[in-house]
Amino acid sequence: NNEPTSSLLDEVLQAFTEIYCEPETTPYVIEEDISPKPPPKPERSEPTSPKSPTAN
Repeated sequence: NNEPTSSLLDEVLQAFTEIYCEPETTPYVIEEDISPKPPPKPERSEPTSPKSPTAN
């Protein structure tokens, strides 16, 4: 009973490691994290720059 359980656990662990270590998944996760970050940064700075002098 220990042999089949170990095999299943090993398979799941290997799958997780492959997904985490895979280079195709790494850039995908990083791109998604960076994608939503850069758009709000420049958009906030743009309206703030012209608004600052206008409000003054």
